[in-house]
Amino acid sequence: MSGEWRESHMREYKYQELSRSDIAVCTDLWVTRMADGYQKNVTLTNAADGVSGYVGQVVELSSEVVGFGVGHIGTFAEVLSVPYITVQSDCTLRPLEIVGFLDVVCVESEHEGNGLGTALVDSLTADLPGDFAGIT
Repeated sequence: MSGEWRESHMREYKYQELSRSDIAVCTDLWVTRMADGYQKNVTLTNAADGVSGYVGQVVELSSEVVGFGVGHIGTFAEVLSVPYITVQSDCTLRPLEIVGFLDVVCVESEHEGNGLGTALVDSLTADLPGDFAGIT
């Protein structure tokens, strides 16, 4: 695919904040692309409601959601499901205390390879609030 075609094609896609009206479509896409059971609707809801520390975006083509991404700010201990103090004492290097999580980035299969996922990751990373030491 030529760079010129890709650039003109990317202009057809519209990126915007995730809203409550997008949640059902995003959940269906999440189930289709990543199998049932991995979905965390609370993550989508928190992002759509603007809960502090959560961000979410959708990408649309002709007013139809074809991809989405959600992230949040959390703690390193959240990854390991143990208290931070335990993690700190068991690690040679002190782990990152505040981390930006990219919970999910998902694009319909027929839109893969167009840079949508990369654009969502870049945008979510820039939108995550506050100071954090790393992204996972």
